[in-house]
Formats: sequence, structure tokens, C-alpha cells
Amino acid sequence: MSRKRRKARNVGLAPQDMKIITEASPIAPIVERALAKVENVVAFEKPKAPAMKYAVAQISQDLLGSEALFHEFAAFLHKGCAESRDRYTPIWLWQMAMRDEMQVWAVLGGAKPAGAFVTTTQLYPATGLHVVQVVILGGEGIIAARDKIREALLTFKEQRQCHKVEWVGREGLEHLWPGCERIGIACEVG
Repeated sequence: MSRKRRKARNVGLAPQDMKIITEASPIAPIVERALAKVENVVAFEKPKAPAMKYAVAQISQDLLGSEALFHEFAAFLHKGCAESRDRYTPIWLWQMAMRDEMQVWAVLGGAKPAGAFVTTTQLYPATGLHVVQVVILGGEGIIAARDKIREALLTFKEQRQCHKVEWVGREGLEHLWPGCERIGIACEVG
């Protein structure tokens, strides 16, 4: 076993998880066929692409009435809504945002939409705790834009005079923000 392969095993990654081949490379199909036959190939160098600049902004009330804008961002919300097991639909979330009961946020990669998320503010009456809740989160740019998303959420938390930011629903979102604490996850009975 080669030294490179042993190192890959130590960090819990298999060689197939570590290979990086760009689709633009004319030799990509040849390399993929070769990798299928060779066990100890660990990684290929990825050409450096210019870093995408991301921006996060709340969609303002006056723009929420745009049907074109809804269709642009509903696709990002659809998968999260499907994972909510019929608790939410993109149309309902948008309508709640139009009534100012929720907020729809756009994640832009350059000038193109790259994701969306929906927040609401909650008051826990027993303790007086005000929180910003991330209800739905979706899109290709979410992981790459996580620092911008976090910054926007923390700014919004301060503007709304809330104590914390939390998300509800899907397990596994804690990988977006290292150092966050998992409180729990809802379970269905029946």
C-alpha cells in the first residue's frame, strides 16, 4: 500500500472521494476510466478557477409581488420544502413573506441566483427568548456563501433585537457553520 493511500485512509477518505477532475478537461473521460481500474490513485490537481463572489440580501417587500422573481427563487426553496414533509410549500412561504411574517433571502453568485433561504422570528414566551429561525435553506451556492449567510443572519438578528439564530428541520446543517451547537431535532410519532 502506498504512503499516499495510507494517508487518505487515516483521514477517513477513500481515493474515489478525493479525485478531482474538471469537466472542461479533454482528458477527463480517459482519467475516469483509468481510475476505475487503478486502486491507489489518490488525487489530481484541480486548475484554480477565479473565486466566485457571493452576496446575500433580503428580498424587499416591494419586490415580493413579482411572479418572475418568485419563479427564480422557488426552485431553490422546493427541495427544502419537500424535505419538510408537507409542512411548507414555496408558494406558502412566499405569501407569508408578502405578509411580513417571514423573510425570503437571496444568495447571489456574481449576478446569478445561487440559492435562497427563509427566516422568521420567534418568541419563546416562557423565557422571553427572541430568535431568528432559518426555516428553509437551499441552492448550489449555500456552502460557498456560508460566511456571507452567517453575516447577514447575525446582522438581521441585531436589527430585530433577537438573542440567537437557529434553524429547524433537517439534520446535518451544522456542517455549514463549524462551532455551532445542535440543540435537538424534531421527530414524528405515528
